[in-house]
Amino acid sequence: MSVFKSGRAKLEAAIQKDPANCEYRFLRLIIQENVPKIVRYKSNIKEDSTLIRASYKNLSPIVQQAVKDYSKKSKTLTPSDF
Repeated sequence: MSVFKSGRAKLEAAIQKDPANCEYRFLRLIIQENVPKIVRYKSNIKEDSTLIRASYKNLSPIVQQAVKDYSKKSKTLTPSDF
């Protein structure tokens, strides 16, 4: 749990420093959709998925492919979003 909290703090600090960074937001979305409820780290899912949809065209092709691949199993993103 301490490793998770440390990583979470680092990711949140990075996002706070660069809130428009879609890659950081994508990482946070993946984590928040997949962590157990007991961790209570799910408050930014809607915000992050909205930013990812809006910024998708500006992402590198590699990240775009990662987003598309993840959208196939995501709870908030769908392949038709892209």
